[in-house]
Amino acid sequence: MASGGSSASEEERSLRECELYVQKHNIQALLKDSIVQLCTARPERPMAFLREYFERLEKEEAKQIQNLQKASTRGDSREDEISPPPPNPVVKGRRRRGAISAEVYTEEDAASYVRKVIPKDYKTMAALAKAIEKNVLFSHLDDNERSDIFDAMFPASFIAGETVIQQGDEGDNFYVVDQGEMDVYVNNEWATSVGEGGQIPAPNALPWSKGVTVRDFLSDNDFPVIINIFYTVAIYAILYRINDFSLSSKV
Repeated sequence: MASGGSSASEEERSLRECELYVQKHNIQALLKDSIVQLCTARPERPMAFLREYFERLEKEEAKQIQNLQKASTRGDSREDEISPPPPNPVVKGRRRRGAISAEVYTEEDAASYVRKVIPKDYKTMAALAKAIEKNVLFSHLDDNERSDIFDAMFPASFIAGETVIQQGDEGDNFYVVDQGEMDVYVNNEWATSVGEGGQIPAPNALPWSKGVTVRDFLSDNDFPVIINIFYTVAIYAILYRINDFSLSSKV
């Protein structure tokens, strides 16, 4: 009995240490962002995509450490000892609005989420359901979560040739194409087209989107969703299910 109790206690201690480690190094937020980036880009080589993604984060972290060291040196130039920079600065993986880092959402954000409802008629709801029925970012949602996303979305229409997203735009909308086709340009060169049911991230939401411009190729009706609402509802659904699986696998 004593041996069994000791083993259980050791397992609980190890689990707690693991939780503290994950919290200290902001692992959950980093993994959440990487999943979002992967699902949105859907690269042919996901491992290579993730390697490059984390390499970029590592370079950003090194740059932050270097900047902190320079700032500390300037601030403490009159002191004999220079305080070292804080360890493990938080690196925000997802970026928007140029060089401004996007917020990292927490479980408290998910708990305090207030549902936003934009009225829609039946025809609009049917078109929206059709537009996202094969969208990978929505495929894991249950009926209630999907309803939250639908309610938060609002329609937007563009004429052929109109610019939908311009490099440097301060936008938080995530577009799902209902009708028509969009051309995506990276550094003023055509990169790809996004058709019905496809998604367009907010400006600078992906590592490769800093120089992205999206132009309407055919007449369409889009349903944008505010990105922080989408992440709070949809991405936390992924995380909670991962957590549930982890717990059930230990039983």
